Amino acid sequence: MKQIFMMVLLPFFFAVGMRAQTQQTGVVNNGDYVYDYDDNMKYRITEVSDDDPYKVYVALDGFIDAGDTRKDLNIKSSFISASGDNVYHYIVSTIGEGAFRGNTTIECVHVHIGCMVIGVSAFQNCTALKKVYYETASSTGGFTRSIGDYAYAGCTSLSSYEMSGDEKRIGKGAFQGCKGLKDFSIHEKVDTIGDDAFWGCTGLTAISLPATLKEIGSGCFRHCDALTTITFASGFAVDGLPSLMFSDCGNLSEVTIPSCVKTLGENCFNSCSKLSVVHLQEGLQEIGDFCFSQCAGLTKVEIPGSVEFLRRGAFQECGNLANVKFLGDHVKSIGAACFYDTQVENITLPYGLESLGYDKDGANSGNPLFSHVHDMVVPSTVQTIGKLVGSESGDNINSVKFLGSTPPELAPNCYMASDLNVYVPQGAMEAYTNKFSTTNVRSLSSAEYSFTQRKIHLWNHLRAALWRLYRRHRETLYREECQRQHCATDREDRRKVGTGCPLHIQKMCRLYGSERVVCRSGEL
Repeated sequence: MKQIFMMVLLPFFFAVGMRAQTQQTGVVNNGDYVYDYDDNMKYRITEVSDDDPYKVYVALDGFIDAGDTRKDLNIKSSFISASGDNVYHYIVSTIGEGAFRGNTTIECVHVHIGCMVIGVSAFQNCTALKKVYYETASSTGGFTRSIGDYAYAGCTSLSSYEMSGDEKRIGKGAFQGCKGLKDFSIHEKVDTIGDDAFWGCTGLTAISLPATLKEIGSGCFRHCDALTTITFASGFAVDGLPSLMFSDCGNLSEVTIPSCVKTLGENCFNSCSKLSVVHLQEGLQEIGDFCFSQCAGLTKVEIPGSVEFLRRGAFQECGNLANVKFLGDHVKSIGAACFYDTQVENITLPYGLESLGYDKDGANSGNPLFSHVHDMVVPSTVQTIGKLVGSESGDNINSVKFLGSTPPELAPNCYMASDLNVYVPQGAMEAYTNKFSTTNVRSLSSAEYSFTQRKIHLWNHLRAALWRLYRRHRETLYREECQRQHCATDREDRRKVGTGCPLHIQKMCRLYGSERVVCRSGEL
């Protein structure tokens, strides 16, 4: 029995002996903990320098005693501590994952040079935290490069955050729910903003997106209720704004989309109830599902000639939208319910349109394409139609005129009210009768129209060409005047618009994207 007992305990004693020996020799390894009892801080070793074995990088993992009630947290840049016979220089390069999560007493955090990463959830739900600031710049160390996912999420009292100037990444949900945050300057080195990064920052009033940005996460400024100003820096080059990016920003009234943006994601500006002015630039190709849905302030919108796709419900339930103009004839698809529950009564659909009231993936919305259009003319290029009208009363639509001699394909639940007047070209009556036999339409009429589809096409094309010429002429005039004001037109010599330029030049500099003119004389 005694022998069995010794056999069981022998490995335990051996392990204890090895651990004691390691501590005596003072060897440190990744994952080991270092304790600073004077400051009540614990650190975890993350890296031992290859060049200097006594130079060790550590992550701050929080308080030793969780009952610490200090209000000001001064994070060291480094400290010296002995281990066995060796003395190590510990460099605090990271604030570890969840290091101070849920703390309710810390009000101010001072981050010193050398702390390169604010870890995941490092200060999440620190409800008393009001201010975070960084040590003054120095040549002896680097600044924070990354703000981790949910690093400051739920810090409802945070009102002031001064970025270090070296950050490249703002993580997912990094400032989510920071309701007290009013001013936040994203500097020119940031290249990534994660999903929901500023979601629910209801006090944020203005945001400027730098030219260095390469990746923007979905919903990053969603529910920023006080947001009134969005500025895209000169040289901004991201080709798509993601889904839900500015959704539910209830006080946003005006926005200008840069010409580099090709895609507006689904729900990008959904429920921005006060949004009344939207400047869409040439270069935009796709407006995503429900992008401007429920923007009650919109009364008119101009669709640039470069746009090819208006997706499902793009302007659905914009209750005051009455004027829609297509500035070109490149639109291939207008999705289901795109203009449902708007005040649009007259609209000229562009020639070249292939799909009308039908979703990109084949799905068909329960809501009709329009609510109040009186007379709709369907170009001959349309190949597929979905639900154009809804109720038996035709939703105030009096007639639909098809210009093509070949009837379009019908969506699975395509619906046209029985009292709707449907007109088709002469000679195409039989083809349309057979095609529409499954709908509620009781009778079709053939008629010679006072216009032809060719005339419609030429008019649309001419209108778009004239608009492009006008913009090009205006840009040329502004460029010449800007040159006379000693300003720069070279894209490589890009700086902020100078105060030496006239106000209308400054305005023009912000409107033009890829051809934007910029001034040399000073900075705003």
